[in-house]
Amino acid sequence: MPRALVVHQAIVVPDHEAAFAALHVPDFDPVTQVVLETGEGLDVTPAGPATIHVDSYQLNLIRLHVDTPADGYLVLSEVWYPGWQAEVDGGPVPVLRADYAFRAVRLPAGQHDVAVRFTPTSWKVGLVISGTTALGLIVWGSIQVLIPRPRKKREAESGRLGETRDL
Repeated sequence: MPRALVVHQAIVVPDHEAAFAALHVPDFDPVTQVVLETGEGLDVTPAGPATIHVDSYQLNLIRLHVDTPADGYLVLSEVWYPGWQAEVDGGPVPVLRADYAFRAVRLPAGQHDVAVRFTPTSWKVGLVISGTTALGLIVWGSIQVLIPRPRKKREAESGRLGETRDL
């Protein structure tokens, strides 16, 4: 299987288990068909093959130029995971779970610039929590350094207040 391909036949199934079962039907061909858990079914015979040019392939971003003679699905043999977002010609489109474990993007006929980017919400939430915690620690540390506590209070906390010394 290539890393990216355009297929013109899509089978839509109701759930994850049905997708797994559809992939194991003897006449399923992953080079010409895709199994989707959401999206629209498709059965088109294109006038010719689609062409895909990979402009950029990075860890969290894939940019492609796709020319397809008919409506189809761009299937990326990359693991589907929540947080992947796609743009076709600058506009947002959904990233669909394809063939149980991969990603697909619906494309109309014609030439398109496609960008698929990984921006998970969990990462953004974690960044906000970490930033807030770091800022809180900096403020707390600054207060401890800039505002000295009274000596008696410091001695009482350390357990030295009221101690007698033998001379």
